[in-house]
Amino acid sequence: MKHILALPLLASAALAGCGHYDAPPSATLVGLQEGLLPDSAAPLLLQFSEPVDKATARVKVGAFITDGEGNLGDEDDDTGTTFTPDFVRQPGLEDQGGTSAWVDDRTLRIEIDSLPPVGQSRVVVIEKDVADLEGNVADVRQRILFGYEFACKGKQGSKIFPDATYFFLVDVETPIEAQIQMYAVVRSDPNDGRFLAQFTNADRNRDPNRCPTPCAGTEACQTIPAVQCVAPSTKMGLVDEYPDWIPNVVPPVGFTFTVGGCVEDQEDGSAAFANQPTDVKIESPPVTVKGTRLAASFTVDAEGVVRGIGTMQGDDVLLFESPSGPGVGSLTARILPEADVPPDLPQPPQLEPAETPDGGL
Repeated sequence: MKHILALPLLASAALAGCGHYDAPPSATLVGLQEGLLPDSAAPLLLQFSEPVDKATARVKVGAFITDGEGNLGDEDDDTGTTFTPDFVRQPGLEDQGGTSAWVDDRTLRIEIDSLPPVGQSRVVVIEKDVADLEGNVADVRQRILFGYEFACKGKQGSKIFPDATYFFLVDVETPIEAQIQMYAVVRSDPNDGRFLAQFTNADRNRDPNRCPTPCAGTEACQTIPAVQCVAPSTKMGLVDEYPDWIPNVVPPVGFTFTVGGCVEDQEDGSAAFANQPTDVKIESPPVTVKGTRLAASFTVDAEGVVRGIGTMQGDDVLLFESPSGPGVGSLTARILPEADVPPDLPQPPQLEPAETPDGGL
């Protein structure tokens, strides 16, 4: 009996010896809904979970451009890449690319000098070592991915974004990690920016004879970035790996669908692209993204290639038909050379002329 009575005492002593864990501060963007902010001209409000030591808060804001493993330019092993932010806050130094001020002991207001391209995916980086007033220090950098809502004005189209075939690489980041690879044949109206696009699923080319040493029947030959046999489910690293992919329209894995949207040139020399919400189903893992919206900013690079970076939002992400919550992710896209467009790729329907306000044409 004496030993039984001792057990609660030992448990109480053990609990008394356990210290309360005080997590370091983390941050959110005020007004962020499903990865989007409503107004690109409004200041950013970065709110920490608790009061912070302001001298430890180092913050950067810039375009969300990553390598095949999701690393920003200063997070990979390549010394030739870097992360070039539009805004930098370094305590003790003057802000670069804008100004910041503390609204209170938890909220930092950031005003950036240059407006970001419409549709571009953006990131706020809070560097590690940010600390609360008790000295609890974050030991990893925090990234907050965001974009801005976009709707075409319907008054012009795009000369930057031509009618062509594009390849889209979409990374769903929350609530479930998944990747979608798609061809998109886009036909637009140059007068008002409306488009119809035929999106078609892309899968790894399973031809075993593409590699010098043929791959096993359960493998696919990858030629970019290195020649090797890989599992067919291996994710794409960069959108330029598209030559290793082929269209697949055969259900249940393959799919093709038509979606409308708008593309419109912007004053900064980019073209903003957005589609109407549509459902997208992925076979592996078995995920359905309800109400998928893609928004991107397209520009022409130094080699003359039309490229886009942007965001993905979904009303709900279903895993095995079970709702998991709104989806947020990023995308990269590029135009395909005519010689690389797969034959017999499904085409969008003909785009009908826009109706005039009185209902005529």
